[in-house]
Amino acid sequence: MSANWQALSKERHLSAGWVSPTNYNHAKSTNVIPVVGAEVSQLLPFFPLAFLKTDSDRFQLVALLSLRAGVNVFVNPQGKWVVPYTPSMLRSYPFNLAANGTGGYVLAADTSSEFFFESEHAGTQPVLNQDGSPSDALQSVMSFMQARIAQQTITDKAVQALFDHGLLESWAAEDDDQVKHAVNGVYRVNESMLKSLKGEALETLSQSGAIGIAYAQLFSLARLKDLKVRQAHHEQLNTSKPLEEKVDLDKLFDGQSGNDVFSF
Repeated sequence: MSANWQALSKERHLSAGWVSPTNYNHAKSTNVIPVVGAEVSQLLPFFPLAFLKTDSDRFQLVALLSLRAGVNVFVNPQGKWVVPYTPSMLRSYPFNLAANGTGGYVLAADTSSEFFFESEHAGTQPVLNQDGSPSDALQSVMSFMQARIAQQTITDKAVQALFDHGLLESWAAEDDDQVKHAVNGVYRVNESMLKSLKGEALETLSQSGAIGIAYAQLFSLARLKDLKVRQAHHEQLNTSKPLEEKVDLDKLFDGQSGNDVFSF
């Protein structure tokens, strides 16, 4: 079922309830996700990073979750996330702060989610207080989302600076054809251009955090091989006769990682 994002309002959602997600089925078809600089150290052990050109010709730092469109190899058939770190963008579900087109954000919920209920009942948390303000539980999620958006702004500026200094290049087919065909508009750092930086440009990019992001993207390329292994493993799990596993990838994540919904 596709998401049905609605802006929350007192008129429509005063009686609504929600529960913390118990699976990531909502992310099963997400093969690329925006990430922020603050979480790069957590991402590097698991995800290849890249830069994605948006519809507005800006650039975002993203993590690759698959080399096939519409597939997320980090979610198993039971909806479980299979590595210890989940990108922050996915951890506020079923809520989001959606851009309103005028530079601000509106609090929205996926009302089609199995974790969102039009009427609060036993076992759920209220979405709104009686005065229409966010409940305490939802306020905590909002604080997390606001922190992520602040980090997103910082990261986006740093990434744009990399492009403005000529350090991003379209992902070359000869480097990895699968990446280019899995994600439209994907870019990577030009390593030779990065190494040639000197003087004021180097200082400016270093101070903005852009240099750290650039090297993180280059270092993350080592994870492409792992991603291909996960891709093959994921495809076997989704066939009628999966191959015998030599490594239980699910054991990499025991559900107790401390990666709760409110922390990077």
